Parts: sequence; structure tokens; C-alpha cells
Amino acid sequence: MFSLCIHLHKPYLLKAEDGREITQSDYFANLGVTADNELEARSIIQATVEDGTIDWDESACEEVDLLKYDPTIYKRCSDPNEKGVWFKGSKFLYSEKNN
Repeated sequence: MFSLCIHLHKPYLLKAEDGREITQSDYFANLGVTADNELEARSIIQATVEDGTIDWDESACEEVDLLKYDPTIYKRCSDPNEKGVWFKGSKFLYSEKNN
């Protein structure tokens, strides 16, 4: 499972409850990938992420045991025995710049 830091090509412009405009230029997301090695996994991920640039220095990778995961997450997975992406988590927007 990769925890990815993505810098968006085109930031989102959001409006706060108080009317302020907030620019969100980055996001974190989890991506489950099966590959023969980490280099191949990174290549698969690079081809999957189209809306921004992956910051590999701020991203992390760890092996996971899906049977120990929350069943609601497991239900959202395709077959992890097949090569490729088997899970795409939600995007958690943030901005490195102060608004």
C-alpha cells in the first residue's frame, strides 16, 4: 500500500463557510498496488496518477495484510493477487502554502 503525496497540476479553488477562497494544491491518497518489486509498483502508480505530480520523498510504501484491514476497505478492493492497482482511497486535500 502506498501513501502518496500528490501536487496537483491545477489546484482546486474552494469557498470556506465564511466566504474566504481557499486554494488546495495538494492531496494525500492511499493506493494499493501489486507488482513484482517497488520499481514496477512506482511505474504502475505513475501511469495511474494523472492529476498531479507524485512527491516520492513525501510518499511511503508498506506491505499490508488485507485480511487484517477493516472489512469496509477490503470490500472496495479488486483482486490483490492480480498485478496492478487494486485499491484507490479517498483524496485528502491540503495546501503547502498558507491561504
